[in-house]
Amino acid sequence: MWHRRYNLPCEGGCGDAPSREDFIDWCENNDVRPTCSGQEVVEQLGVEWFMMWGNYYLDHCEGWTTNKWQDRLVERAMNYINKNYVWSLVGMYDHSGLLFSHVSSYNYGDWDSGVVGCHYVSVEKLAEEFPGMTNEQRIIAANDHLKDELNTYDMWQRGSVVWFELLDKDGETIDSCSGFITDKYKVADLIKEVADNLPGDYGVTNEC
Repeated sequence: MWHRRYNLPCEGGCGDAPSREDFIDWCENNDVRPTCSGQEVVEQLGVEWFMMWGNYYLDHCEGWTTNKWQDRLVERAMNYINKNYVWSLVGMYDHSGLLFSHVSSYNYGDWDSGVVGCHYVSVEKLAEEFPGMTNEQRIIAANDHLKDELNTYDMWQRGSVVWFELLDKDGETIDSCSGFITDKYKVADLIKEVADNLPGDYGVTNEC
């Protein structure tokens, strides 16, 4: 479920399930009509709200004693999102450091882990970035891009950023370059590759 250690910006407060009454009140306070389309309600409440809470809401509303038009509104909103976005929930493992990854369900997690957000790109944006692809190819490319993007962020927040210096034989800096985001297993290979292409009088150092 949602990470219990963090006060996430969501209905119900820290780690709590969304309240049906809160959503009904929101519809009434914002003049949301039963005939609203999924797009209209997503634009009013925000795509992130439905990505975080929509599937949970739908999974549990079947057990409620009465069916309300607001329940059908959430269903229309999720249908709109699934047709117009490539998205995933983001889970965080918090135990002797943080680790972020895509997760498939709001049920992900235990006492030291849980859902903390969502990661997405619109189909409209994909059409702009990949004009020569079919829709299926764009979705594959989008999933790969989102995975790489989150992996890069995860490496950055874990401090996997390296800095290289080019030194002369006396240890004086000739040149340097920083901002390489990589994991610790690849840093040694990068250092060796750089060192193998330098004259014998030069050396390579690194800091992580």
